[in-house]
Formats: sequence, structure tokens, C-alpha cells
Amino acid sequence: MQHLGEFLKSERERKGIRLSDIASVTKIQIHNLKLLEDGNWKALPAKPFVKGFLTAYCKYVGLNSSEIYQRYLEETQPALSTLTSEASTPEVQTSESPLAEVITQPKVLQIKPILISLFAVLFLGGSLWLIQVGKSNPEPTVGPVAVTAEVPQLPAEGTPQSNPVQSVEAPREVASAPEAAPAVISNPEPTPASPPTNGHELEVNPKERTWVKIVIDDAPPVNMHLNPQEKTKFNAKEKIKLVLGNSTGSEVFHNGSLTEGKKYSGTIRFYIFPVGSKFPQDKPRQLSTESMGQQESESLPDTIPETNPESIPQ
Repeated sequence: MQHLGEFLKSERERKGIRLSDIASVTKIQIHNLKLLEDGNWKALPAKPFVKGFLTAYCKYVGLNSSEIYQRYLEETQPALSTLTSEASTPEVQTSESPLAEVITQPKVLQIKPILISLFAVLFLGGSLWLIQVGKSNPEPTVGPVAVTAEVPQLPAEGTPQSNPVQSVEAPREVASAPEAAPAVISNPEPTPASPPTNGHELEVNPKERTWVKIVIDDAPPVNMHLNPQEKTKFNAKEKIKLVLGNSTGSEVFHNGSLTEGKKYSGTIRFYIFPVGSKFPQDKPRQLSTESMGQQESESLPDTIPETNPESIPQ
């Protein structure tokens, strides 16, 4: 009987097909194709690979792959083939024990190559997956962040400036407390109220462009202009005085509480905390008891140009 390898080679040559043609399409090496036609099954890889080679070979040459694989099994496992043919006759019950040993041994040989191939594929797949995960998740790097802060300085006495003096802290919204009723001064010379332990903070939020005069503690007065929505904070340890040239729609907060101050003339308002505090720039003035109650000992002239803070006496 013609061997399987010889049969494959004769069918290929009969149809005029070259091994290189099969190799280029099936991607099977010519070396393995020659081993198939030589019937050198031991030199080939494990049985699952041989089955794949035979299936691709038969598909290209035009043979029945199932029949060819069955012939391959018959050549590689003659004892199993004999047992299969005898299973159809009643004589199978008279088989001796040595035959059973021959049957079980090829099954073990079949499973071992399959397990080896399966572990190899799993190991290769796991390695590729770990490589892809490592590339897709690079370790993030965090660079140093530099933080800088500006320290404001008050200008020298008599030097006007156009930029407002601002504290380092950004403006923040504070809850407005109910406005306290203005105190009525009954004495010509009221005693200044003691300042709070935490000092005084005035926050100005102008709605229109306005000029401002600010006196902090015993420092010289500072004149400036503020633009609309240009929030500015002033801090003092003992006392503070603020004159706002255009108070239309503007808001002034003292220690977080909204305050109306005192109206001087037109849109001019002034704010003094603590109420009744004296400043080195104040000049004595003859005032009636009623006018002192309205002005709260603030020495301001009778008429002030609303657009020029220089006309306010120091």
C-alpha cells in the first residue's frame, strides 16, 4: 500500500503544483512540506501542528483533508487503527491485556504535546499583555511648583499714586451684618473708642471710578484712584480713616460688615474706625454741637471738589 507521504507527493506532481507555491500561500516552510511528503512524522512538530499542515496542504492541492488526516492517524498509530477495525466484530471481547496497554500509551503521548503547546501559547500571550499594559500606563511625573507673593508698600507722604494699595490676600465674599444705628455724640470732645484686638480692615468695592484718601494709624495720608469693581482692602492695627470721593453704588465693609459711613457733601462719604478717632492731620475747627454729631469730629472743609483728593486737608 502506498504511504501517505508518497500519495501526497504524487497528487501534487500530477496537478503540476510546486512546493514553493504551497509554501507562499499556506506560509508553511518548504522544509516541513518535504517532511510531510517523505512521511517523516517524527521530525515534524506536535500532532496539532501536523494536522494544520495537512489541512492547508489538502486545501491547496484539492484533496479531502479528513481522509488524509485519518490515513495519517493510521500510519502513526497502527495499533489504535487495528483496535478500531476489530471493534465492529464480536471478537473484541477476546482481546488480551497487552493490547490494552498498547492502546493507552498513544493517548498519553497525544495529550503531552498539546499541554506543552497550550502552556507556551498562554505564556507568550501573558508576556505580550504585560508589555502593552506597561506602555499604556507611564508613571506620571510631578514637577516643583513655585509660589510667590507680593508685599504691598505705602507711598511716602504727599506722593500721589495711581495704583491702589492692595493686601496679599485675594478679595473674598463675606456675609453682611445688619447696619448698626449711628451713635449720637453728646459731648464736643468724644472719647475715642478702644480699637478691637484684631485691628481694623476696610474693603472697598467701587461701582464707578472714584478717588480715595486713606489714613492708616499714624501714617501719612495716601491718595489714589480706584476703577469700577477694583476691590481693595486696607488694614490698620489701631485706627483707620477713609474718604470716598464718588460713593454712588459703592460698598464699604468694616471687618466683614457693610457700613454706610457718613455723608459729607454730594457723593463724598467718609469712614472712621473706631468712631471718634483722632489723626495727626486733623485740624481744629469751631463746630456746633449739632454739626459735631453729624461730622463725628472729622475735620473736613465745607466744600471739596469731588474729583480732586488733593484739596482735602491733611
